[in-house]
Amino acid sequence: MENLLRLEKRREPWLLVLYAPWCRFCQAMESSYLELADKLAGSGVKVGKFRADGDQREFASRELQLGSFPTILFFPQHSSRPIKYTSDKRDVDSLTAFVNAFRR
Repeated sequence: MENLLRLEKRREPWLLVLYAPWCRFCQAMESSYLELADKLAGSGVKVGKFRADGDQREFASRELQLGSFPTILFFPQHSSRPIKYTSDKRDVDSLTAFVNAFRR
């Protein structure tokens, strides 16, 4: 995770969810996120998740804009700063529109 943050120019963009396994909102969006990952497969966008509770919470709050779970971030290919998804809409179409808005 720290390496992803340090990269000023990534080879490919990343979509990342900061989650906690006990969070009911994270659990509710899991199927949409997995469907989105399948939809983005082969598109050049890497999709991942980062468990940001427990020992990682302070780091995620400080470095990854974590305020609540889940937090969704897009790391553009040619930018050093992630873009936070601020909508509560977590369906596949809304998340796809978010990714497409910031892809090059």
